Amino acid sequence: MGGERKRVYSERKDLKLKVESAQDLMQHERVRFERLNKRSGHADAAVLSRRSEIENFDEKLNALSLEREQLTELWDEKYKYDKDLAREVEGGRGLTSSLRKLERELKQLGDYNLGALREDMSLTERIDYLSDQLNDVENGADELRNLINSTDAQVEETFTRAMREIDLRFNALFQRLFAGGEARLILQDGDNIWDR
Repeated sequence: MGGERKRVYSERKDLKLKVESAQDLMQHERVRFERLNKRSGHADAAVLSRRSEIENFDEKLNALSLEREQLTELWDEKYKYDKDLAREVEGGRGLTSSLRKLERELKQLGDYNLGALREDMSLTERIDYLSDQLNDVENGADELRNLINSTDAQVEETFTRAMREIDLRFNALFQRLFAGGEARLILQDGDNIWDR
C-alpha cells in the first residue's frame, strides 16, 4: 500500500510538472504572439502611411503634369513652327536675330516655371521608390501574419496533445485512487485556448 501511494504521489507530481510546463509554454507563446501581433500592427500602420504619401505624390504629379501640358500648349500657340525660319536657322543665317526674337517672345509670356519638369521627374522617382517601399512593407506584414498563424497552430497542437496525455493519466490515477470511476480534465473556455 505504501509503494502504491509513492507511485501515485510520483505520478501526481509528474502530472503537475507537465501541466506547469504546458502553462509556461502557453504563456511564453502568448507573449510571443502579442509581440508579433504588435509588430504586425506597426507594419500595417507603415503601409497606410506609405499609401498616403504615394497618394499625395500622385496628386502633385498630376498637378505638375497638367501645368506642363498647359505650358506646352502656351508655347505651341506663341511659337508656331515656321518652316522658313527653321530653314534659315538650319542654314546658319540670321541665327542671332532669330534667337533675340525668340527671347523677346519668351519674355512676353511672363513668368514660367523651368523647375516644373525637374520636379515632375523627381516626384516620379519618389513615387517609384515609395511604391517599392510599400510593396516591401506589405510583404513583411504578410510574412508576419503567416508566422503568427504558424506559431498559433504549433502552440495549439502542442497544448492539445499535452492536455490529452494529462487527461488520460489523470483518469488512470483517479481510477487507481478511487477503485474505479472516471475523471476528465476539460478546458473551461472550450477549445479556444487563446481567449482569456
